[in-house]
Amino acid sequence: MGSFKAPGVDEKPTFFFKKYWHIVGEDTTKVKNLENGYRQLPF
Repeated sequence: MGSFKAPGVDEKPTFFFKKYWHIVGEDTTKVKNLENGYRQLPF
């Protein structure tokens, strides 16, 4: 996917996640898991 395309409803382009994944990755994964019913957030 191109770096400046927004793939989902969050409207964040893939460039954002590529550049800042080291900052937002863990929390993003936790929220997506919660949305999908996998587990509760630990914070």
